Amino acid sequence: MQDLGMVDINRYEKAVDQHSKDLTDRLLHINQTVIKLGLIAKEKKDKRTEPYHDDGDSLLKEATELFSTRESLKTTIHSISDQLKAAEPWGPFTLQDVEKIRDLGYAIHAYMQPVRHFDPEWEKQYPLFVLERTDRQISYIVLEVRGEPYEFRGNEAVFPAIPCNVLREELNEKEAELQQCTARLEILSDHISLLKSHANELSSKLDLYLTGASAEKQVEDHIDLLTGFVPTDRTTELELFLEKESLYYLSSPAETSDNPPVKLKNSWFSSLFEPIGQMYMLPVYDELDLTPYFPPFYMLFFGFCLGDMGYVLLLILGRLLGRIFLPKMKGYLNLAFFLGLGSVIMAAL
Repeated sequence: MQDLGMVDINRYEKAVDQHSKDLTDRLLHINQTVIKLGLIAKEKKDKRTEPYHDDGDSLLKEATELFSTRESLKTTIHSISDQLKAAEPWGPFTLQDVEKIRDLGYAIHAYMQPVRHFDPEWEKQYPLFVLERTDRQISYIVLEVRGEPYEFRGNEAVFPAIPCNVLREELNEKEAELQQCTARLEILSDHISLLKSHANELSSKLDLYLTGASAEKQVEDHIDLLTGFVPTDRTTELELFLEKESLYYLSSPAETSDNPPVKLKNSWFSSLFEPIGQMYMLPVYDELDLTPYFPPFYMLFFGFCLGDMGYVLLLILGRLLGRIFLPKMKGYLNLAFFLGLGSVIMAAL
């Protein structure tokens, strides 16, 4: 019956257990991944595509790992960039040189200040070594001999634990890894349809599971009773299927109290105005469908309100362009066209 796709089955209980929750969470995860890959596809500059030979589940796992890696790399790059910004005023050096100085019994004091406040005589009076100098700022260290009084006065700065040259190399490596990660995601973004197919398969499995889990139990749980609705024009096809599968069934006309689903039956022209009814509420079963009355009313109403050839031409032009760039909005675009046609008639009168 699921393959026939024409039966709306009632569920007596909303089956929410661990299995259905896992399937629902997985579907949500797939949808989120599809959105993320869609954003990657929009930013992609190289329009060439590469084949993907695995299934949708493998694509989901790989994309999830890549997105996680990408976020981790972005965080790391941001952290290294901040460290590099703080270390650059001290220029390049090696950690081995710093360790050698400390092994000789010296303590390192670091200072950073404007060049105009720096006295060149300090280099003669103290064991002072300039590490980096610019037009505005100077960074230097003063060595303290342990056990001797330290007389140099000034506001000490934080000496970087890692030199800027090492940080710059590490930053380049992480940026290269991020570029590789993004390039792979761009390849995967060309196969979003594979993920959507995987989502459709899981959705079908979830519907099938929920239907079975929520069936009414009869005869000491030996029989599952399912109740549903089928369009009258497809009743024969369903009955042939049930007889072929040796399934026992009872059929009777639907009643309003059963709250059956509604399927609108309108002509091609009237069906163009169904989106207007969907913006409000579909008619109840056995209730009059007002959709056939929408065309003359809305066309006249729109014509009286607008009644201008210029606006109508814009609507028609928008409809033609929309059919190219917004194919999913085809129904609304056709509706706008006929509403504009009503304005043409009223303007001509």
